[in-house]
Amino acid sequence: MKNSPVRPKGQKYITTIVIAIVSLFLFMCSCANQESSSGVKEKVLKDTQNKTKVVMKSREKIDIEAKKAEIRKKIDEAMAKPQEENGWYNYEEASLSINLDGCANIVNLADEKVSEKNLELVKKLADQNEKAFAMVDKGFGKPGFQIPINYDEGSAARVPNFLKLRSLTSLLVVAGNYERYNGNYPQAAQRYIEALRLSQGVAKNGTLIFGMIGVALEKKALPALNELLREPGISKETCRYILQEVTKINSERVAFQDLMDCELLFVEITMDLIKDSKFQDMAELKMYSDPEVREKCLTRYEKWYCDITEYLQAEYPQAVANLETLVVTNDNSPENFFIPNTSKAYKQYTLSTARYQGVLAMAALQVYKMDNSGYPANLEKLTPSYLNTVPVDPFTGKGLSYSLKNNSFVLYSIGTDMKDDGSVPAIDSINTNGDLVFNSGIN
Repeated sequence: MKNSPVRPKGQKYITTIVIAIVSLFLFMCSCANQESSSGVKEKVLKDTQNKTKVVMKSREKIDIEAKKAEIRKKIDEAMAKPQEENGWYNYEEASLSINLDGCANIVNLADEKVSEKNLELVKKLADQNEKAFAMVDKGFGKPGFQIPINYDEGSAARVPNFLKLRSLTSLLVVAGNYERYNGNYPQAAQRYIEALRLSQGVAKNGTLIFGMIGVALEKKALPALNELLREPGISKETCRYILQEVTKINSERVAFQDLMDCELLFVEITMDLIKDSKFQDMAELKMYSDPEVREKCLTRYEKWYCDITEYLQAEYPQAVANLETLVVTNDNSPENFFIPNTSKAYKQYTLSTARYQGVLAMAALQVYKMDNSGYPANLEKLTPSYLNTVPVDPFTGKGLSYSLKNNSFVLYSIGTDMKDDGSVPAIDSINTNGDLVFNSGIN
């Protein structure tokens, strides 16, 4: 893997930040119906008279220096592993070698079912990307998987090509859809799981920007797995494979608080880089060369971090209400430049959490049916033989909504509107009425 040309530290940092932000902007805008926050500051006008009162469970002082040392240690330990053990490099090589010749929009194609209309194109993509799939297969089997991020160089160590990663994820889903069309469900499951593994690896030890990219990739893989589990001819072995792999990936999934921890470390190091650089061409950052301004920014950010850490202890409805109070208004003061809009990001993250729980429940229910010639009366019956715990709806903190219907079952999360709409599906948005439905009870 070739290293980037050596540049002055400040210049290298600025170039990388610009690339990261532009890449993320293009990445999120080009995905259909993407409402997630990019993690950079978002100015939102807010009616201060209608702010929800902040409710907190506790007020414990956070040792910022100890927290930063803890984050550094975790990242250093991960980065100390040999490159040969990190499957990320194989995925990255695959993303740079994919051949999309003949395909105008691989992202949209991943959302389509395979039919006579697109069958020729889908088959062509599957055939001409065997080399990329082989690289992915090699990386998937390795014990470690994460983007190499050296925080001591800012994000200048090497920013991955987010658009290529998006394309690779979509291509894996398209390949899975092709295998599903041909009735090869085990191979379809493998491709979907490989796409899901990529989403998890992107976010690991990353800041909010990486976490939201991971969520966007999960949004491709998890619904595909959910649809596969509804296939009448799927075997118990394939369902068990999905249950096993998704359980493992979900257990390694980056917590939202971990993303906030890495945000803290990133901003602290950013301030150090700014202190040592001139930024003649970057007026927005040049102001932080002033020690007083820089100190105000750090003080403001550390307070924001402490508030975030405390607010996330609440259940979902109150946590969101708390986070809304931290949304930066149309304030151009330097100390607010690095404050992200975490409310939208947290909603998207929680939606993805619900999708994980839905796939786990679907897989366990299918295995249960094959073992017992019917679905269970309630989700509690799935434990401990099929799942360690009952799949939880993160929007309520209770089990997913489940009931038997027409020799099948209804399974859903109430979604971000926090209302049980009786399994009426929501439009794919974080602020719409309706539920996140995994199975409607229709065979």
